[in-house]
Amino acid sequence: MKLKKALTAFGAVSIAASGLLNTPAAFASAGDPATDPSVERSTEQVELNAGGWWRGKLVTFSEKNTQNFMGVYGPKINQSVTGTYGYGLDAAVRDASPNWVWPGVGVTGPVVNYDNPAYPLCLETNTQWSVWAAECKPGAASQSFTMAWFDNSFTQGYGLKDHNGNFLDGGQRLNLTNGKHGADQILTANAVPADAPDVNPAKPTASVTAPSLERGQSKEVTVTFNAAAGGQRIDVYQPTGTKITSTSDPAFQLDGSGIGGTLPAGQTTLKFTITANADAAFGTVNDGKVTYGSGRTKISDFGATITEAAAPAPSVAVSQSVKPTLANNEVGDVTFPFVNSGGAAYGEADFTFTAPDNSTFTEALYHYELNGATGTKVATLSGDKKTLTAKTGGFNVPANSTLNITVKIKADDNASSGEQAGGSLRFDDDVVVPAGTTVPMTYTKTVAAAPVSPLVVTSPAVGGEVFTGANGVVNPTFRGKATPGATIQIKTAWGDDVGSIPVDANGDWSITWTKALRAGVYTGGMTNQFIDGKRIDAVGYNFTVKAPFTAPLKVEAPAVGGTFEADASGTATPVFSGTATPGARVEIRTAWQDLVGWDTADAKTGAWSIAWNKSLKPARYLGGNTIQSINGAEQKVGYDFTVTAAKAPVSVASPANNATIQADPISGKATPVFTGTGAAGARIKIVTAYGTNVGEGTVSPSGEWSIRWEISIVPTDYKNVRTLQYIDGKFDTDTFTNFTVTK
Repeated sequence: MKLKKALTAFGAVSIAASGLLNTPAAFASAGDPATDPSVERSTEQVELNAGGWWRGKLVTFSEKNTQNFMGVYGPKINQSVTGTYGYGLDAAVRDASPNWVWPGVGVTGPVVNYDNPAYPLCLETNTQWSVWAAECKPGAASQSFTMAWFDNSFTQGYGLKDHNGNFLDGGQRLNLTNGKHGADQILTANAVPADAPDVNPAKPTASVTAPSLERGQSKEVTVTFNAAAGGQRIDVYQPTGTKITSTSDPAFQLDGSGIGGTLPAGQTTLKFTITANADAAFGTVNDGKVTYGSGRTKISDFGATITEAAAPAPSVAVSQSVKPTLANNEVGDVTFPFVNSGGAAYGEADFTFTAPDNSTFTEALYHYELNGATGTKVATLSGDKKTLTAKTGGFNVPANSTLNITVKIKADDNASSGEQAGGSLRFDDDVVVPAGTTVPMTYTKTVAAAPVSPLVVTSPAVGGEVFTGANGVVNPTFRGKATPGATIQIKTAWGDDVGSIPVDANGDWSITWTKALRAGVYTGGMTNQFIDGKRIDAVGYNFTVKAPFTAPLKVEAPAVGGTFEADASGTATPVFSGTATPGARVEIRTAWQDLVGWDTADAKTGAWSIAWNKSLKPARYLGGNTIQSINGAEQKVGYDFTVTAAKAPVSVASPANNATIQADPISGKATPVFTGTGAAGARIKIVTAYGTNVGEGTVSPSGEWSIRWEISIVPTDYKNVRTLQYIDGKFDTDTFTNFTVTK
């Protein structure tokens, strides 16, 4: 940059790339190097002309003594920055000065120091003249600066300007237009671009539970910190009437006020022992604290409660002395002795009984015995009879005495057996033993052995048959009845285990063999019933595996390529017929697997017939199957047939019935011409009542025909002249006509 008289003070910042010991020269120009091309540009000005954020060391030197440097040391909160300056600094001191982050040209924001990352400090215009380092206040106008160009009678350059428009120097506000304080220059050493500063980093926090102590008693205390406390100076000040007496943490040392040290990074707890003074006042004090940093910033209160020593308690032991053995629905006693083996006598106490598993209490009271005296006391029984709440009711149990309390339980009626846990006697206050003390309550449950049901194999029957599937093998399924809960196992004659399963609650069981069988006779193996690992009984098996089909499936009608003619409705209902294995199920499924009909093959002949359950329009039908099935095995025969449109019958339009035909006047004879309709492509024949064929023709594609008689006939009456229609060479329909030939 160029100078008039000298470079600026604190706010006039430039980059000294080659160091800070250069003696500045004077220049004549007064323009802004960012906009005035007449101003000489240098590497010392490039970064200051830019926006964004910058990071580096803020150092000043004076025009009066070019070797007299002032560096901004690590600031202390709420102290003038001037008070943290050094004078007569050399380059080494300059290099040791802290880093700052400040806004560039066109950017407004704080000037921030991060010596303590968890607690950054910001420059603040505090009074009319002073600038100090204060706790950062996001958005505060007093902490808002920007880099700007200035020019006055003393100096010109770039400087940090506060929110009031004043440029700053060495901790004092300076109005550069009057030059009261001469001219200084702040230079930056090794300034580099930076991210915008974060003035809201996480701050250390701490939490500690106030201990309760008797005089002279010691307890361990744990202080819990957040992650931001790691690496910070931590001090714990002991509450009045207590003393922190030890710690196993090597990073902390005891002092007259408590304990202090640097919490290692990553550590979040500090443990120490605190002891109540022998003469500590009773009650709660809360004047201790936990602080962090050299400024001892408080982050938690720390208190303690001093209590009087408790009176000696009775020495009482409670256990269950009577553990009954009960069958289903049986009632028995459960007894607990309260043994006071020393100490003071005890009186009324609150307690709650919970019934063991698979049992309930039988009455809303309990029984007692104390020094030979017996009786009962009323208690509160829950609706489900599982809990009984009571008090000992004014008993005075002296030392070396036993109070026996008995409750009655009833075993549930179910299959459970063995020791039944889950019950308890719980003390609800501190009269006898500490509140919450729980003593287990148990009993032993016995269940009469269930009756044994004999093993029955219902399928396959002895001598029965099992049919193979389409692959020629079958995994037979055995079914039957047995004792609920028993295990059924099947073993072959060779000792192979081919399946086992437990019997269900209804006594049913079903086992599918793990081994596939081919056709043959199978005998000699056993189906076994086991109860509790012992074989109770067994049933031998004897069955035959055979192929399911003794006769192949045959579809006799329709033949492949056959036809069904639609009726007057324009549709046809196909009827399939044929033979199959006697007793087999025969069904027809379309190409889309729709079932359109089924029948059972005759038990003797195997004959079957199926009329479709739907009518079909004229079209070709293929891709479906006729299927015979036995026990899951199937045999299929595909179908391919056509439903044809209904064929028109033959009809005679001319001559009309009983019509008169005029003979030729010259020959005296007539040659009749018959016309009519019929099935397209059909053959039409005309035959007299005497069987004489008098003409033939073919029906046109439009369904019309016309035939001239092959003979001439004389005048007379002609009866029962027959017109016949043949389709594919087969007679189809006919019609009769009467007419008269006249002269």
